[in-house]
Amino acid sequence: QYQQDPTFGMGCLYKPDDFPRYTHIRPRHKYEYVVAAVDPASSLEEGSSFSACIVAGIIGNEIHILRAWRERATYPRLLQVSQRILGIYGPSDFIIENTSVGPALYHDLKTQFGGINWAKPKTDKLTHALSYSNIINAKRVHLPKKNYDWLKPFEEELFGFPGGPFDDQVGAFNLVLTAVRQGLKTLMKVKYKKQPSLSAYPGPRHPFNLG
Repeated sequence: QYQQDPTFGMGCLYKPDDFPRYTHIRPRHKYEYVVAAVDPASSLEEGSSFSACIVAGIIGNEIHILRAWRERATYPRLLQVSQRILGIYGPSDFIIENTSVGPALYHDLKTQFGGINWAKPKTDKLTHALSYSNIINAKRVHLPKKNYDWLKPFEEELFGFPGGPFDDQVGAFNLVLTAVRQGLKTLMKVKYKKQPSLSAYPGPRHPFNLG
């Protein structure tokens, strides 16, 4: 797929070879932690920023990207997707960037779930990303081997950064790495409703329908 798109993988920061591939997504209880992060936006206009979310599972030193999502979404839609992610993945930490509609999302989710946090990076996204180069260079971040429908848009943005047209998923990705670097052992687990049908995802078909 890289050969079919000559601009794919040509960003100056992240390279495809820096990201090993995992073969399957494990049941929730096999991950020591799951971290989700949202970079919110509010405009639906063409060319505007996307709302984006990244979900990662942590096993030892490995960080598995389980799901990426981006959409020019209304606030109710963003809230719906966030609630769906909390219900499916039961993250140990759910981080919301304190920009745009972030404070409203934080308030609405905090009334329903524990373990909701927010963050406001003190630097731009490139500087923020560069601060995690040791994690990337150590090849701790793993992408799925299976070609899920969400994977190519995430890879295009990741491997095109910082020269690509959008960086919203990269912003959420940076927040996940922030949580990992700060340490996860003291996190309070988010309360979520166990869904047996999703306990061994991905299964034979892709179950990550966020509604």
